[in-house]
Amino acid sequence: MNSIDWNHLGCIAIAYLNNIHIIDAISLKILKTLSHQNPNKSPISKLKWSVTNLNSNKNIYPHLASASDEFISIWDINESRIVTELNPNENNQSISNNRVIDMKWLSNAQTINKNNNSNTLLSLYSNSKLIIWNTESVFELLFLLIV
Repeated sequence: MNSIDWNHLGCIAIAYLNNIHIIDAISLKILKTLSHQNPNKSPISKLKWSVTNLNSNKNIYPHLASASDEFISIWDINESRIVTELNPNENNQSISNNRVIDMKWLSNAQTINKNNNSNTLLSLYSNSKLIIWNTESVFELLFLLIV
């Protein structure tokens, strides 16, 4: 198991290699299995459920962010597909020592989209980068280099 995260709807996301299993926390049944289609991707190292409206429909899952090295994928769990890929590097070139250390969805009235998902993700990288992403426009809202 590479990573695990739980959400307020009672779903657990577990990453193993390049697969993500969505599990019901009460019945312990696997609800969905998601797989990266790119076999060359590094194993998933981090998972983070998006912050949603707590009154949202239990049949509509929030988005899920998964990190593999420096790349972040945003999953639409309802459609079982990646909707956005975030890459902090110019020309999508891999840079050594640039792995995602942690991620956090930001939630306030300005960052919740029409589907009640947060669209603002904070990511911290091993090379001291801190990026705030708009996951809908794939735009870096803020880039900081921490020294």
